Formats: sequence, C-alpha cells, structure tokens
Amino acid sequence: MSESMFHLDDQFFKDLWHKLNEVHNSTDVNDILLRDNFIPNNFFPKSDLLKVLIEQTFWASLRNEEGRSLRFRIGYGSFGVSYNNSIYTFKTSLPFEVANIVKLAPVVENSMSRMVVNAKENKLVILGVMQFTGFGEPVLLIKVISPGVLIVSFRNKNIAAITGEKSFFIEKQIAKYNLDISSKLDPDNKFAQYTNDPNTNKLEVKIILEIVRSMHDRGHGGTLVLVSEDTWENNVDKPIRYATRSKLESLSLALKEVYKAVKAYEQNKLVTKNEEESNLGYSYVYEKDRKLDNVVNSIAQFTTVDGATIINNELNLIAFGVILTSQSNTTNNFSIKKISPFTNNQVQEIPLNKIGGTRHQSAAKFIKGQKSAMVFVVSQDRKITCFTWDEQEDCVCAYEHLELTDIC
Repeated sequence: MSESMFHLDDQFFKDLWHKLNEVHNSTDVNDILLRDNFIPNNFFPKSDLLKVLIEQTFWASLRNEEGRSLRFRIGYGSFGVSYNNSIYTFKTSLPFEVANIVKLAPVVENSMSRMVVNAKENKLVILGVMQFTGFGEPVLLIKVISPGVLIVSFRNKNIAAITGEKSFFIEKQIAKYNLDISSKLDPDNKFAQYTNDPNTNKLEVKIILEIVRSMHDRGHGGTLVLVSEDTWENNVDKPIRYATRSKLESLSLALKEVYKAVKAYEQNKLVTKNEEESNLGYSYVYEKDRKLDNVVNSIAQFTTVDGATIINNELNLIAFGVILTSQSNTTNNFSIKKISPFTNNQVQEIPLNKIGGTRHQSAAKFIKGQKSAMVFVVSQDRKITCFTWDEQEDCVCAYEHLELTDIC
C-alpha cells in the first residue's frame, strides 16, 4: 500500500486545528502553560503541519522495528531552559520522516518518554527525546497505542482518535458512556475516615482504571472483574485453581496510606507556615502515591494468567485465573446492547456470539448472572471493553474501545 493512499477528510484536520485553537485561547489554560515554562505561541503547529504530524506518525505506527510493532508518543513544542535536564537534544535536528520516527520509536516506548518535535522553516523536525518528570508535559501529544491507532491529546486531555481512515472527536462520543464505576465501589463508605474529600471513591475509581490501563500497556490481554456480592462464585468454574486462603489487601491498604498522608498533609498546611516542613509532608504523600502505583501494577500482572482476576468493592484481590461462566438457568441466547465511538454512540443490539471471542462472551454471561458486577476485558490487540448491567434497559451493556476515550 502506498503511503499516499492514507487520507483523512481535510475537514477533520480543519476541525481539529480549530478545536486546539479553542482550548489554547482559554485564559486559564494559557496561564498554566506559561507557568510550566513553555515557549509562548508554540503549543501546536499550523494546520498544514498538523496534518503532516498526524499522517507521518500514522505511517510510522504501521512499521516494525526488529520485528516488533511500535507504540510511542510524540510531543510538539519548544521548552524553556528549565527543561535542559529532562530533554536529550540532538546537535542537529532530524527531519520528521517515517524512517527517523521508526528508528527512534523504541526510545520513547515508555509512557513517560516523548519524541520532541517542532516546526523549523515551515517543516517539522525532531529536536530530541524527553523524559516526562511529572510536570511540563508537552502541550500537544500524538499517542500511538497500537499499529494504525492514534490519539491526539492536548493539555492532558484526549481530543481526537484516529484508526485507519476513521476519526472522531472524543468528548462528543463519550457523552453517553454512562459508566458509573463509583456505584460499584465501597458502598459502605469505609474509606471516608481516611480523607477530607467528600467524594471518597474518586481515587478508587481512578485506581480501577489505572489497573485497566496497566493491563492495556502490557499487551497481553486479560479480564478484570469488580464484584460487590459474595455470590460471584455461583458464576465461575469450580474448583477455582488459584483460590486464596485470605483476600490480598495490599491495594486497599496502600490506598488508605495515601488517604492518610494527604489528610495529614492538608491539616499540617493549616497549622504551619514552615516551607521545609510542608515540602517534607508533600514528599511523604508522593512516596505513598508511588507505592500505590507499584501495587496497581502488581495487581495488573495477575491478569496475565489465563482466566479472570477478581477484585471486590473494597479493592481487595480475592481470586485470579478464574474461568467465568453463566448460571445453569441462564440462557446463552440473549442480546447485548453495544456502544462504540465509531457508530456515533448509536446503540446496537447484537446476539451474544457477535460480541467477540471467549473472553468477551464469558464476561457478558457473567454479568447476566451477576448484575451488580462490572467486567473489563482487554484484548491482545489492546482494545478495552467494559461489560455492565443496564438497569433501565434490563440488559447486558458492552462499552467498546475505551482505550480511545478519556475514560481509560
């Protein structure tokens, strides 16, 4: 296939450029960007170069480097002098061409690394590579999540997704993605004592999604099940091969430590004006947060074992390698409500055998028998689908391609 055959509607690029401009002209966003030490007026390229940026990235994403498919991130912009320690700047900038992108892609494979690109004499060039250190994120990011699948992100917000010759604007498409994860978590509000935040399960929701993202990044495929009732064992094969003597509480304990650290830090700020003490408190919060990240990644590793990983609503790991089934009185001849961003969120009703392979069908049948549960299925090609029960429609609902949205 000739690279010139790839063509998105020109109107998409015009709309995308105007969307970036709209966000850019927001006063509060500009204040933040300038505070983060970005060079003014260089947050994203002109519309013609924006098209080149996306098209070249797309073609590079389809190539292999030493037999491996590529996943990488490209950041656009120029940075102030304070970034000298986090950017490896080339003595001579490289043309932004497919061959150069492919060669450098393995260097920026990590989610914390970016290839830095800018415009020079009306052409795009590669300035170097950057290690993201927690602040000063490149304003415009092109994220390659799998071959031919790109996400355009601006100011830490996913703006648009591109896959093949299909494209859509994310905020328009996820409006009907009514994924109420919070209702599945901590119904007794047991974490409330550890935080001043009235929305106590906000971080818990984030943790669940971080596990799903970690599963996605591994590219192994897996199933994560969130249950709120002890009856879940009625819908799995027996015996459970990796049954545990006691639930693994490392995730919930790490979360409690973060909540306690944040609460202590916030209370300390009210009674001390000593900057050094305040910084020590923040360092303690950061340390606990890093520990939580490590636990999240370790939980995601359990999902690489064949079968499903089960977590209860208190974020305790209670089983893994579990084979999901339906109850004996549950028929396999039922329909599923499917929502996909590529169908403009038009609900499609499909039979069970059309939803996907074994993982997806098992997840749907499990939800049919366990209506209070929620199942995330990550395919080996990194597609994310969430199965949940729709109380209003009284049916299983499958939300597809969460990897292309701001949800995951």
